[in-house]
Amino acid sequence: MRRLRIALLLLALSALSTLVAAELTLQLLGLTKAWWAVRATPTAVGEPYTILCLGDSHTYGAPLPREESYPAQLQARLDADLPDRYRVVNLGAPGANTAMVARHFEENVRRHRPDLVILWVGVNNVWNPTDTERWDGAQRGWARRALDQSKLLKLARVLLNFRLQVRIDEAEAEAGARMDLAYMVEEARASGIPAVLITYPLDHHDYANAAIRSVGRDLEVDVIDSVRDLERAKRDGLAFEDLFVVAAGPHPRATLYRYVVESMLPVVLRYLPPPAADPARS
Repeated sequence: MRRLRIALLLLALSALSTLVAAELTLQLLGLTKAWWAVRATPTAVGEPYTILCLGDSHTYGAPLPREESYPAQLQARLDADLPDRYRVVNLGAPGANTAMVARHFEENVRRHRPDLVILWVGVNNVWNPTDTERWDGAQRGWARRALDQSKLLKLARVLLNFRLQVRIDEAEAEAGARMDLAYMVEEARASGIPAVLITYPLDHHDYANAAIRSVGRDLEVDVIDSVRDLERAKRDGLAFEDLFVVAAGPHPRATLYRYVVESMLPVVLRYLPPPAADPARS
């Protein structure tokens, strides 16, 4: 019996050490912002305007190559006329919800000092519970706050929800998106930075689009409507398979992102005219 107790104790200590090591590893990865998860373009010479693109896989461009993402296409379109005068930073994170993007918003603004912020996020709110404790505004004790900071527990919750196909109520997901998006828009404005929002192109994104359009209307923010971009692409004779890749999504192909960038370009240039025309930046 004594040997059994010792064996069980050793097993428990081994399991605990494994969990601690896993938690430390995830925390370190969070601090280092693993290079493989960032699609930021190289810094241009001089003092270019910086456009900060924040969001989920639609911003990241999953599962496409980096150069086919919308931030990379926007960079290419701007460089075609004025090379090295604009810098587009892609900080999209596949699977991110609005709470995750909002949590790191101030930090990312301080780090990249953007002249314009573009937000495309919200659709993952229905299945990813990470950082959503801020939605209810409830006061939590120190033990609960400590657990909320555990990346291992957050990862376990995300994987479990995904495996069991657990969904957050769409009304709650929409309300959370409105709160987070409004917070980021107002934080940007407080720093003198304009913000632009983008909707999702497909019908099952309705709750996210409702939040995006609501914030756009209430705070008078420009909204790039990718639903209309999809309609334009269809009128041009493109089929669903030409515009979407069915992979954990579906997600837009480079072709549809091109239509989105075409709609976005006049808005971007309205906020950030060619630097040569701006005496303060020439």
